[in-house]
Amino acid sequence: MIFIGIDGSGPGLRVRVEAEDGVGLSSATGPAVSLTLGTGKAWQMVLETLSAALKPLGQATETLTDARIVLALPGLNLPAQQQLFTALNPLPGIIWTCPDSYAALVGGLGDQPGSVILLGAGSVLAARRADGTWYEIGGWGFPTGDEGSAAWLGQQLVTLTQRALDGRQPWEPLTRLCYGLWGGAWDAFFEQVATATQADYAALAAPIAEMAAAEDALAQLLLTEAGREVGAMAAAADPDARLPLALTGPLAPVLAPYLPPEATARLIAPEGTALDGALRLARAPEPPPAARGRRLVG
Repeated sequence: MIFIGIDGSGPGLRVRVEAEDGVGLSSATGPAVSLTLGTGKAWQMVLETLSAALKPLGQATETLTDARIVLALPGLNLPAQQQLFTALNPLPGIIWTCPDSYAALVGGLGDQPGSVILLGAGSVLAARRADGTWYEIGGWGFPTGDEGSAAWLGQQLVTLTQRALDGRQPWEPLTRLCYGLWGGAWDAFFEQVATATQADYAALAAPIAEMAAAEDALAQLLLTEAGREVGAMAAAADPDARLPLALTGPLAPVLAPYLPPEATARLIAPEGTALDGALRLARAPEPPPAARGRRLVG
């Protein structure tokens, strides 16, 4: 028996294969997988990356009967989407699916209560109650949700650049940089805005972080606002501020210094990543549990 974790929480898909004793056998990375591309396309991308991980082992996806697989992807927190995705599973072995947020929770906190906030192109908080059930906050998706994420940061910067183009506010070094990155001319910038995807907006987070490190005031302001949004998720999950909080994902080290003090006081280092969580779930005796709703109020 081999165990395979597949994690779609980052900027790309990650696959890791382990033996029963936990020794890593192989790994592979692939392009980011989004269920918005369609379930069939998502499965195609998963299979291509999985095939790359299996090739050094002399195995193929069609004959993979001696494996336990957990596939953690964004979008699988919707029951109908998860059922459709699972129904189209082409793999012969045992495969369990779960949202990437739950894999991040398991990877970051193990079995203990608390919250993990996954910060990448999108953002979502997964929290575990004392009774072991779990729920999500945020993660409503692009373009109306995912506050504090890389794509959200990019959207804020593009909006400010639009305002500068209109003369509604002064140009800043960061808005001039954005304008140059997105064409450097009004018509090219306008076309980019009209066709931009979540990934396009998320790509602007890196120059924002670089400018913030160089003490650019606007970049630091944007990261402060993102940190405030992340802090609001943390406060909603644990109003009494008693449980541990961990950040994970590519944007986590960027935003950690910008969290509000009440969130910073609860921060702990995550035990591992969402990929580690997927592998841990693959070794569990039962499939990952469904989320017990959201922490809805009102």
